Amino acid sequence: MANDFPGLRFIPYPGASAEAMPMAALAGDLVFYGGGVAAHPDHGVPEGIQAFEGYPNHWSQINRELDHIYGIMGQVLADAGSDMRHVMKLNAFHVGEADVYEALRMRPEIFGDQPPPSTLVLEPELSVRGLRVAVDGVALKVSSGHARQALTLSTESAPMPPHQKIWGKTIYSKAVKGGGFIFTSGRTNNIIGGANDDRLRRHKDFPYQHDHAEVSCRLVLDYLRDVLASFQADFAHVVKAEIHLNDMTQIAAIERVWRDAFGADPPARVFIPSTFPTPYTTLEIELIALDPEGPWDRQPIPLPRPARERVCEPRAVKAGPYVFFSGLCATDFIDGLASQARVNPGLPFHEDRVHKEMAYIAQVIESAGTGLVPLRCRFMTPDLRRFGPFLEAWKRSMSGAAMPMTTFRTPGPLPIPDTAFQLDLVAWAGC
Repeated sequence: MANDFPGLRFIPYPGASAEAMPMAALAGDLVFYGGGVAAHPDHGVPEGIQAFEGYPNHWSQINRELDHIYGIMGQVLADAGSDMRHVMKLNAFHVGEADVYEALRMRPEIFGDQPPPSTLVLEPELSVRGLRVAVDGVALKVSSGHARQALTLSTESAPMPPHQKIWGKTIYSKAVKGGGFIFTSGRTNNIIGGANDDRLRRHKDFPYQHDHAEVSCRLVLDYLRDVLASFQADFAHVVKAEIHLNDMTQIAAIERVWRDAFGADPPARVFIPSTFPTPYTTLEIELIALDPEGPWDRQPIPLPRPARERVCEPRAVKAGPYVFFSGLCATDFIDGLASQARVNPGLPFHEDRVHKEMAYIAQVIESAGTGLVPLRCRFMTPDLRRFGPFLEAWKRSMSGAAMPMTTFRTPGPLPIPDTAFQLDLVAWAGC
């Protein structure tokens, strides 16, 4: 596959079999890392990750898991010509909120005094039994001509979280630019130390005074607008938005705000069901934008016209050789689950819904451009029993294309509730 596309190489888990999923895709100057869990892809969870019997209080499983994850990540990035100090964005999917303090405390030890922007959310279950965290991210080649630059300073409209008061160190950057892109941290509607705190957490006497989802989305986007402006960018440069929600009914309010903020040219977008380790939080938004000083142009790939009238997102956005997809469910945005992806109700045991939906999604991916190579994927579903059938369906529908993959069970329904799973995908269009 890499021979067919100059500038593209998949990097395996060290010492894993050829059949194992790769851990990273080196594409141009960026390294897309996925599926980071404390398990060997062939042999499972190593001894020492989970507590020894009889010693439940002599262990920190999250510390052991992250030591393993970051150790492998460092090796894989080195193979790609990068390192942990060149990570541009880190996403962590935790099972337990009690692990968050220790997980964040470790960040400066691993990433130095300019750690990457971060999004940390809670998901109820991972694809490896008993594990508590999965990590994915994007890194920059050390040799990139567009060097990494981190943003850690507070402004009046976009203050830094109180890292120094809690940990004594900076735990993540507000944003990082490099390789032609800007990656922001996820910004929640939790208290952020500004003048709008009361509106974000609601007045105790007037809890129903505002449309909380709409107010939260507007204030979070205001914060992110200020972050982008620090790099001379604005919403016209955004290519992808990732929105974590603890309640999918917030989407209608977000759609109203989205049309006001982005107009007729919105970015690719994915809604991910999640919960959060901070009080009052109901949503978290992160952005990927073009660096105005970088080499890439932005080209939206639109949805069919009937769908465009219903949702404020394109099929994908192409940015140079990279294609950032909106959330991929088997939907036409008209009837929910697309008719072509539905199992025949008269033959319910002769067809598999996961295979039907994946076949539909494969056609959607193909419609975005010929010869696209998937670089990294997140697979999310309310029922992890669908993961095995999905892997077989992916092989059949995508000619066996392997890629790094992060997998988790969602705490509630997907944005299109009739669908069995959703993918969050970035692909390579070639140099």
